[in-house]
Amino acid sequence: MPSDVIRVRSALNVGEIARVFQNALNGRRVVFGKIDPGDDPFAGMEVQPAFSAVASHDKNVGSWAVQIYVYEETSSRLTELHAVYHSGFSRAMNGTKNTYSKTASIKNAQAVVGALKGVDSSLMVV
Repeated sequence: MPSDVIRVRSALNVGEIARVFQNALNGRRVVFGKIDPGDDPFAGMEVQPAFSAVASHDKNVGSWAVQIYVYEETSSRLTELHAVYHSGFSRAMNGTKNTYSKTASIKNAQAVVGALKGVDSSLMVV
């Protein structure tokens, strides 16, 4: 499944970033879930995030999903927001039911970035 990635660098700690993610998306009838690195055969070869989760909202039209990965750095945290979607071809072939909209996923990822900026004035998009 393709995704658009937004990367930001923040002075917030991992727990604060996780709370902002949850609060920014919570009022949107969202379901939060874990991302299990055990599902990734390459997980042992890459730096693992200090925190990761997925937020999704499933409905017939306009379903979306955003994954978050937070990595510890020396004096900051690198946060990746993945706006997950199904390709236009996939949606055309299978219909919009049980598929994620690119527009809706990006919109919700950007809402998280906006919420992070509201809490951390030093936030930098990288």
